[in-house]
Amino acid sequence: MWWRKLLASFVIAAGLTACGFEPLYGTSGDGGVGQSTEVLLSQVKIETIENRDGQILHNYLLDRLNPRGRPEKPRYFLSTALKTSTRSYGIRRDDTTTRAGLTVVAKFRLKNAEGKSITFSARRLSGYSKTDSEYSTLVAEKDALDRSLREIANDVRLRVGTYLKSGILN
Repeated sequence: MWWRKLLASFVIAAGLTACGFEPLYGTSGDGGVGQSTEVLLSQVKIETIENRDGQILHNYLLDRLNPRGRPEKPRYFLSTALKTSTRSYGIRRDDTTTRAGLTVVAKFRLKNAEGKSITFSARRLSGYSKTDSEYSTLVAEKDALDRSLREIANDVRLRVGTYLKSGILN
């Protein structure tokens, strides 16, 4: 009976090796002919993003896409338009707000040196509490914004890596 389970395991393992599955951040199964995702991401130039929130997102993107420094001869260019908005949710009888939601929407355009491009967007909603202390509310709002920008940068790294690894811009 145990040998049937062992045989089934070998059959499943053999089937997975032939399906073409390749981890996004793993080594290439083609003997190194294709470039790794890390190399492709290091060839992306991140364009400047307007205002302070854009600077923060820009720095997060640099950390995730270009951890070894900006590319000298970039093959790809990533431009971003960023928009933030705040909405009050919890309202007391005296018209003071107790809870707020911060929405961050980032629209991206990834293009290659020849001008072929794709566009995509990322959106995050973060909540924070508003208190009677102006400083506490300001810190909570700043933290909510920072969380959203960090999550967007992580999402962009995954998406850009997937787009470049798939060869969609070649």
